[in-house]
Amino acid sequence: RKGGNASFDGGYGVVYKITPQGEYSLLHAFNGSSDGSSPSGELLSDGKGNFFSMTQKGGPQESGVVYKMTSGGIVTTIHAFSHTEGYFSSGVLIADETGNLYGTTTAGGDSNVGTVYKTAPDGTTTVLHSFGYFPYCFGHNPCGDPNGGLMLKDGALYGVTDHITYDKPIDGTVFRINADGTFEILFSFSHKNKLGYLPNGPLVLGLDGALYGTNESGGK
Repeated sequence: RKGGNASFDGGYGVVYKITPQGEYSLLHAFNGSSDGSSPSGELLSDGKGNFFSMTQKGGPQESGVVYKMTSGGIVTTIHAFSHTEGYFSSGVLIADETGNLYGTTTAGGDSNVGTVYKTAPDGTTTVLHSFGYFPYCFGHNPCGDPNGGLMLKDGALYGVTDHITYDKPIDGTVFRINADGTFEILFSFSHKNKLGYLPNGPLVLGLDGALYGTNESGGK
């Protein structure tokens, strides 16, 4: 059976279930306030009948929420974001072995262009990194718009940004947040070469230990 998020004008979004035979069940309709609105990203299953995801809007500060849902559609808000923590959640949540959730936002944070955050099982949320904005987003603080979610490997988080800097030769990055919290840029993309730019989608780990991804622009 499959589940998913849906959102459009006339409501605040829903979570649904559909069987291989096409039988549809509406599991939860968001109320636009306490449990958020405009659900985004995939549902993360814990393998025990529970699902986790986030909304882009709603909550006490209209910044979205992280929520938990049972297979029966009972939704509990784990954390409601503030603008300083980030809003407009993007990508998908990932979890570590202890149940901590990790995700990204495309707005909010120190420069209002996105964050990487960690949400503990009790709802405590920590901003691991706030992205910068043009022209103050070079060196170890790339331009914002984290895109495609995160990947966890050996205690480090990996992700991409897809921000265009126009007159500067940087159009997206691959980054890493190490277990000690330090932030690194592994690679910067540019429209001025044929290596591709504007990375999208999550990174995946290959059998060779390397990271694989795609760019929506560039090439030959």
